[in-house]
Amino acid sequence: MTQQHHRAKQASYEGYLQTDGYDGYTAIGEKEGIVHVGCWAHAQRKFVEALRIAQGESAAAEMLALIGVLYDIERELRIKFFREGGPGNEAAFLRSRREAVIPILEKIEAYLTAKSIDVPPQTVLGKAIAYTRELWPRLIRYIECPYLTPDNNEAERAIRPFTIGRKKWVISGGPRGAFASAARSRARTAIGAVRARAYHNEVIQPPSEIYSQWRRIMLALHD
Repeated sequence: MTQQHHRAKQASYEGYLQTDGYDGYTAIGEKEGIVHVGCWAHAQRKFVEALRIAQGESAAAEMLALIGVLYDIERELRIKFFREGGPGNEAAFLRSRREAVIPILEKIEAYLTAKSIDVPPQTVLGKAIAYTRELWPRLIRYIECPYLTPDNNEAERAIRPFTIGRKKWVISGGPRGAFASAARSRARTAIGAVRARAYHNEVIQPPSEIYSQWRRIMLALHD
């Protein structure tokens, strides 16, 4: 698949984009048709680090407790509405989640505002507070859509095996193995949104076709 083809796919995408605070995602999130959503797991990790540095004696514990409530609410409501026997009512789920989550978000926002004054910005906790405040509009956006959760951990878990193994797969047993590894990575990235096979058929060219194109290019270069 060519770089031009990838860019065309990205340019035509409209919908939600859930990421951490990496600056490289900002331009994509500002494109028309894109709704940029934050990831609470990444914010949470920064407060976990602050608590670790402080050896448990830190105001970060209060924030971690509040974030934990967000996750408790999410888990309980998804079990109630979408597990076997549940009503599966997305509108009712959204209403219930907003009613439960908004008071917690208000407490978190009040904590961030107060601590941004009291905590030195150069400390680990200060940096965690600044990060969360900067991304606040994105972090609260997940409550707008029933398909969104507080974080994008599911997608990260899906691609982790490839990320961990890619150094070992540099050679991948030859060109066919390399293309197969790349195809697997793309399919796993999409698995949270669509069926992997459908994604493969619609987006990824058959490996044999890719390999044939690669061979033609290499032969032309050596002529």
